[in-house]
Amino acid sequence: MKTIQLSIRLPFYVGISCAIIVSIIALLQLKITNTYDDNLPLMAMSDNLKNKITKGHLWFEEYVAGDKSINPEKDVIALFLNSQKILQIAQKGGQSELGYLNKITDPNLEHLIAISENQIEEFVNITRTRQTHTDALRSDGEAANAGSQLDQQFDAKYDEIQESLSKLGVAINEKIRRDAMHIETWFVVALGMIVGIFMGIGWLIFVIQRKSEISKDKQEKKMAEDEAYIEQMTAFADTIGQGNYDADFSISEHDKLANSLHTMRQKLKTVADEDRKQNWANIGLAQMNDLLRQDSSDEIGFYRSFLTQFVKYTKANQAGLFLIREAEHTDPYLELVACVAYDRQKYLKKKMDLRDGLIGQAIFEKEMLYMTEIPQNYIRITSGLGDAPPSHLLIIPLIYNDQTYGAIEMASFFAFEKHHRDFIQKIAENLASTVGILNTNVQTKKLLESVQAQTQKMRVQEEEMRQNLEELSATQEELIRKEKHYLEQLEQYRDQRISA
Repeated sequence: MKTIQLSIRLPFYVGISCAIIVSIIALLQLKITNTYDDNLPLMAMSDNLKNKITKGHLWFEEYVAGDKSINPEKDVIALFLNSQKILQIAQKGGQSELGYLNKITDPNLEHLIAISENQIEEFVNITRTRQTHTDALRSDGEAANAGSQLDQQFDAKYDEIQESLSKLGVAINEKIRRDAMHIETWFVVALGMIVGIFMGIGWLIFVIQRKSEISKDKQEKKMAEDEAYIEQMTAFADTIGQGNYDADFSISEHDKLANSLHTMRQKLKTVADEDRKQNWANIGLAQMNDLLRQDSSDEIGFYRSFLTQFVKYTKANQAGLFLIREAEHTDPYLELVACVAYDRQKYLKKKMDLRDGLIGQAIFEKEMLYMTEIPQNYIRITSGLGDAPPSHLLIIPLIYNDQTYGAIEMASFFAFEKHHRDFIQKIAENLASTVGILNTNVQTKKLLESVQAQTQKMRVQEEEMRQNLEELSATQEELIRKEKHYLEQLEQYRDQRISA
C-alpha cells in the first residue's frame, strides 16, 4: 500500500521538483538579466562622459584658436551640461540617453559621481569665463595668450575631471565584479539545489522500484483501460477541433474530464452558432444595403427587385411589401407594391384601408407581429406542388425616425428564429429610411414640376403683357402723331386768318 501511495505521488513530486528547478533557473536568469541591464549603462557611462568632456575640451581649444564655426554654447557647454545631466540621473535613477539608470546605492559610487558632477559644473563656469575673456580680447584686437592663467585653470579642471571619471570607471568595474561574484554564488547555490532535487527524485524512484509488488496483470489491465479512455477522449477532442460539435459519447456523472469536455463542446457549439448567425446577419445586411443604394428611378421595379432578393436571402416562402399612400381627396391607404412567392414576383394589385387586418394592427401599434397560429384562410402559399397555409407569419412595420411608411408581410412553413427577426427588423428600418427618401424625392419632383408649370404659365402671361404694352405704346405714339398733326393744321389755319 505504501508503494502504491509513493507511485501515485511520484508524478506530483516530479512535477513539484521540475517546477522548483524551472523557478530556480528562471530566478537565476532574471538575476543575470537584471544585473546585465543595471550595469550595461554604467559600463558605457564613464567612457561616454570622458569622450564628451574631451570632445568639448578640444572644440573649445579650437574656438580659442580662432575657429569661428564652433558655437561654444551649443558645441561645447551643451556637451558638459549633458554629461552633468547623466550624472544627476545616475544619482536619482531614471531614463537617459545611455538607457535606464537605476539609482546608485553604492556609497563610493555616489561620492565619486557627486565629485564629478561638481567638477563639471565648475568646468562649465570656467569655460564660460574663458569664453567671455577670449571674446573680449578679440574685440580689443589683443593676442589670445593674454588669458594664460584662465587657460591653466581650464586645463587643470579638465585633468581633474578626467581623473575623477577614471576613478568612477574603476569603481563601476569594481561594482560589476562584485555583482558577477554575487551571481556566481547564486549559480553555485542553484546548482547545488538542482543536484539535490535530482538526487531526491532518484532516491524516490529507487525506493518505489525496490518496494514495487503490485500485480503485473492488474497494472496492464489498468493501463489498457487508461489507454482506451485517453484514445476516446482524444478522438472526441479531435472531432470537436474539426468543428463537429454534434459528436457525442457515453459518460458517467463522476467522470469530470468527460463532463468538462462535454460542457466545452456545448459552449463551443453555442459560440459557433452565434458566430454563424452574426455572420449571416452581417453579410445579409451588407447585401441588402447594396440593393437599397441601387438606382430607384423605377420605384415599383426597385421595390420588386429588393423584395425578391430579400425573400431569397431569408428563405421565406412568400412576402409582400405594403406602402402607405396619400391622396388629396381620400384618406391614406395601404398599397401592395411588390409580392414575391418562391423567389418569383407576383404582379398583384391590392389596396386596403390603413387599419384593416393584421397589417393595419402592426402599423397602428408600431410593433413587429409574429404569429405561429395563423387565422384560417388568412393567407395561402402557392407553388408548383399545390397550395397550403403557412405555419409562420411575420409582419414588420416600416418605421424610421418614428415615421411609419408601410409594412412587410412574410409567410413561411418554417419558424423565424430570433436572429432572423432581429435581422429583418434592421432591414425593415433601413428600407423605411429608403422609402422615406424616395417619397421625398417624388414629392420634390412633383413640386418641381408644379413650379416649372407655374413658371411657364408666368412666362406666357409675361409675354402677353409685353405684347399688350407694345400695342399700348404704338397706340400712344399714334395719338401723339395725330395730336401733332391737328396742332399743325390749327396753326396753319390761324396763320391764314391773320394773313387775311
